[in-house]
Amino acid sequence: MMSLDEFAAFNHEVNSDKCLDLEEKEANRLTDEQAREMISDISNCKSVSDFEGLSKFEKENFVKEFKKSGVSVRQICRLTGMSYYLVQRID
Repeated sequence: MMSLDEFAAFNHEVNSDKCLDLEEKEANRLTDEQAREMISDISNCKSVSDFEGLSKFEKENFVKEFKKSGVSVRQICRLTGMSYYLVQRID
């Protein structure tokens, strides 16, 4: 057993233990403008209405490509007009 003072001193000691500490990854996110350019380059659609006019099969294939290129799900939703649920379920 430790006294309260010993416990406080032990708790404040600096150490280099790596237990369950999570290290944050550097987020390499695209800006919306970069994502917009990438979506335009991949799909050849210049606007949301152009993308909405595509067939379901084409949209799904393009979304797969967008995800592979690093565009986030929420960016895809904002820039294509698709719902979050639809974009998320496409692998």
